[in-house]
Parts: sequence; C-alpha cells; structure tokens
Amino acid sequence: HEARVRLALGEQVAASLDQLPGVALVDRVAVAELLAEQKLGSSVLADADARLRLGRLLGATRMVFGGFFVLGAQVQITLRLVEVASGRVLHADETTAAATDAMPAAALLGPRLIRVLGGGTGRAAAYPEAAWRELDAALALIERKQYEAALAALQAVLARHPGFSPAERPIAPLLERMRRQCAATPRSPRRR
Repeated sequence: HEARVRLALGEQVAASLDQLPGVALVDRVAVAELLAEQKLGSSVLADADARLRLGRLLGATRMVFGGFFVLGAQVQITLRLVEVASGRVLHADETTAAATDAMPAAALLGPRLIRVLGGGTGRAAAYPEAAWRELDAALALIERKQYEAALAALQAVLARHPGFSPAERPIAPLLERMRRQCAATPRSPRRR
C-alpha cells in the first residue's frame, strides 16, 4: 500500500501542476535517465542537496518534494515547494489521515499548492484504487524500458478509467522516447 501512496502523492500533485499554465513538468523516467547519464544511483535522491543539484541539471527553477510517514493506523503526508537556486522552502503543507484514506488525502495537497502558485481553486479529483494500481504497473514498464507494453497498458488504463489524467500525462513523453529509440536503432540493409 505504501508504494501506491507514494505514487498517488506524486501523480496527484503532477496532475494538478500540469493544469497550471507556464509550468513544465519533468517525468520520473527523464529523471531516471539523467541519473543514469550522470552515473548516479537513485539513492542520490535521498539527499536534499543532491536533489537540488539534479534540479539545476534539469533546468528547474522550483521543485516539489513530498513524502509520507506511517504512524500506526495514520499516514502523515507532506509536500514542499523549494526554490532550486537557493534551497529556500517557498511553501510547506501537510495532512494526516487514516491509512485507508491516504490517497484522497494526498489528492488535497496538489490543489492547495496550485492556489499558492496563483492558479485558482483547483479541485482534487478522486480516482479509484484500481486505476492507481494499473498506472503503477504501466509506469514500472516504462522504467524497465518496455515502451510498447507500457503504451498499451496506459491505453488500457484510460479505456477502463476515462478521464484519469495521471495516466494521460506519461503518454507524450513515452511516445517521444519510442520515437528516439526507433531513430537510434540501426537498420540492417535490405536485400534485393
């Protein structure tokens, strides 16, 4: 369940931020690719200074960090907006909910962040648990570079859960990765 809360937190916030004009999001696969290119392990993301250096490499001006702590039957979810250049926290928010209500609680943080950024009164969308599980499986395929299977999985999620915007977000970057992969694949000469 913790993996789904982690996914829900990130994807709910990303879906909210995606609605804000002028905000360009970097998907987690692009971050993983940059880590590989820089020969860094994903454990570097545990260090706040390393995350900010990574943000600078990505050209980010602000980054959103979130986390959660399980406290018995309760989950405390936190969210911070940080200025990359200075490391200054621009906004911090948190909520506590029963573990069974963690995903709806996570959904509340994104719209509150949007209001702080001047984006109006975004509303949190509630998505079924099954949609999150299916999205998590599709994103895992992307991380394993199984792009065609991931695209089919994302399309299936959207067919079963129309309007599930967190499953729409990864499609454009995925198609771009697939295009780059095809362009980079050497073709064998044709025989006549």
